[in-house]
Amino acid sequence: CKLAGSRDLAGAEERLLPAAKLELNAQTPTTYYVRVAAADASGGPISSYSNLATVEIEPGPALERPTPLTPKPGARAVAKGGRISVVFSWSKIKNAESYTIEVATSPDFNSPISSNSTRERGFLLKQAELKGRVYWRVRAESPQGPSEWSEPAHFDVN
Repeated sequence: CKLAGSRDLAGAEERLLPAAKLELNAQTPTTYYVRVAAADASGGPISSYSNLATVEIEPGPALERPTPLTPKPGARAVAKGGRISVVFSWSKIKNAESYTIEVATSPDFNSPISSNSTRERGFLLKQAELKGRVYWRVRAESPQGPSEWSEPAHFDVN
């Protein structure tokens, strides 16, 4: 397969594909120009290249951003023995394959104390020596890319 972003195939990328399938992942609408040929198991040509084909990629709809559900803004968590356990949950997003949750002690999330990926709509954080206001946000993930981050939520640890 020869794949390029221009009709003259300038700078064409050559790919040896194991089947008659080519996966392209584009974040924005993109046009590709393709010519294909059959190859043997070692990659040697066994046919000439096809006529030029045009492939137009339209990315799927963007993922919605999740809504934080728990803990509710202003909730209080109490540290026991210097540790806290907090269960986070958020809204389900159509077509999301996973979610990333960040937890931080500042609303700008410059230095998250936790960043985790999960296929679930919830996450249990067990953390030592955490006090004061804690912020968290979540985003949905799919092969087409992530959603925007949710609005940050917060809770307080005593």
